[in-house]
Amino acid sequence: MTLTKEQREEIAKRKDAASASMNAAELPLADYANVRASLADIPALLTHIAEQDVRLASAEERAERAEALAERLKQEAVIHAQEARTANSTIAEIYRVVSEGKGEPGSWNGAEPVRQKFDALKAENEKLREALTRLVRVYEAEHDPDTISRPDWLDAALKEKPNDEG
Repeated sequence: MTLTKEQREEIAKRKDAASASMNAAELPLADYANVRASLADIPALLTHIAEQDVRLASAEERAERAEALAERLKQEAVIHAQEARTANSTIAEIYRVVSEGKGEPGSWNGAEPVRQKFDALKAENEKLREALTRLVRVYEAEHDPDTISRPDWLDAALKEKPNDEG
């Protein structure tokens, strides 16, 4: 197809307008669709095609990187969700143990039920230590001939304060 004089003038106007804002090799190829280019225009067209190929390859590479990033982020999200489910399950099990199978009553109270249970166990542990200390004193007093001969040896053994040993 051969261009009319008006079509050639229109292309020339577009080319002049485009060259003011962009490189001549970046002219849209639509201007040349179904047009027989002169031999002089072929190098510019080939340069434009090559540049478009480079841009396309670069865009495809960026798209591939974006897809890989999206896939990696999806996998990380799945892993984080699994970790959160595991943590929630662990917390629920802790509450079941602390509440002796009743679970967390009412609304969420944070660590308070665990803290209360720990404090209660600590107090019970201290009472047991004191009882053991008294038993040791009684045992030692029973096996000491000087102490056992006194009538109030048991009361004395129970009232004695332990030495600060360690």
